Amino acid sequence: MSDDRDLVETVRAALDRAAGDLAVREAHRLAAARREALAAGGRAARVRPWAWGGLATVAAGALSLVLWLGMPQGPGAVPPVEDLELLTAGEGVEFYADLDFYLWLAEDGSAG
Repeated sequence: MSDDRDLVETVRAALDRAAGDLAVREAHRLAAARREALAAGGRAARVRPWAWGGLATVAAGALSLVLWLGMPQGPGAVPPVEDLELLTAGEGVEFYADLDFYLWLAEDGSAG
């Protein structure tokens, strides 16, 4: 019985040493990968200041095009103002959640 315990203790000690060695090697590998990544980060390409101006110009042009194409065309075309009316109205959000019901009620005329 003591031979089994001695064997278990010997195996446990060997495994603990191997796990410790593995942990140390892994820590060294991770530290080396971190140093390499930090060194590469300094060499990464940075966005040039003039590129921001170009990016802003392209974004403004794309927004203008989308707005221009979305506007109503033709004589007497009026842009929709319903959204503006909804935003400026003093009603709460709950009112607009049940707006269909209130419109139906107004059409029905049998309220009361």
